[in-house]
Amino acid sequence: MGLPNAGKSSLLNALTGAAAKVAPYAFTTLDPNLGALYGFIIADIPGLIEGASTGKGLGSKFLRHISRTKLTVHCLGLDSEDVWADYTTVRKELDSFENGALANKPEIIVFTKSDTRDTDYIKEKIAEASTRGLQAFFVSILDDVEVEEMRKTLVAHLRTTQ
Repeated sequence: MGLPNAGKSSLLNALTGAAAKVAPYAFTTLDPNLGALYGFIIADIPGLIEGASTGKGLGSKFLRHISRTKLTVHCLGLDSEDVWADYTTVRKELDSFENGALANKPEIIVFTKSDTRDTDYIKEKIAEASTRGLQAFFVSILDDVEVEEMRKTLVAHLRTTQ
């Protein structure tokens, strides 16, 4: 999950071999896309926007999909001017949906598009996530090593999440 153009579909494709449509404009994904990862079904939820929890756009429909997951992967594009504002926007919608029904769902943060930033910037964002009490990882779909690490990390989390 994440804002439009956070790299969700690209990550799904890289992790699972799915063929979700990707394009450099917002709202490319209009319906959830699915992929299989070592026996787990991964869903790419269309971008959430401010007001989604109150029905703006198709947000409440997409938030219902999230309610059926055991773990959320919150994608934050490192090409954003303010990843924490992006995080807050989506978190607010999750926390507001159906009186907080999604507020305590297990979540990991994945900083996508790591190829757009230098290593120091990425380390800074990972450290900031840690000070917020969040588990964060980074990935570029252009880097096979990072994709494989993300694959292993995600499977490990899915196996241990209730």
